[in-house]
Amino acid sequence: MDIKDILKNKGILDEKNSEKTKKLEVISLKGIGDGMITIKSIGDDTFDMIEKMSKTNFDMNKNAVYQAVIEPNLKSKELQEALDCKANPTGVVRKLFTRAEIEMISTEVGKLSGMHLEKGLIKEIKNS
Repeated sequence: MDIKDILKNKGILDEKNSEKTKKLEVISLKGIGDGMITIKSIGDDTFDMIEKMSKTNFDMNKNAVYQAVIEPNLKSKELQEALDCKANPTGVVRKLFTRAEIEMISTEVGKLSGMHLEKGLIKEIKNS
């Protein structure tokens, strides 16, 4: 691969780096509505911010969920006030989801964002 290949196929890179969304069903929320949430991919800058502001792995997961869930809008002032989370906006995550759900949603965010390790992403080429 050389620079010409990259420039010629820039559209592939744009697609790879574009924001993606995915719907998830959270069973425990089915009593409130249909239980469906929509998450979006998040970029490196957002991940860096989450990492800096998080003290524990659970904080990282909770903050990732807060940043990635777009439906329902967890950043809604109305929702934060209704759930008594005005002083701590990310508290809506704990009010809506269990620890296990937060872990699972953050894993899906990582996968959608291309931050999840999978086998076979890179292959070593041996010199002959």
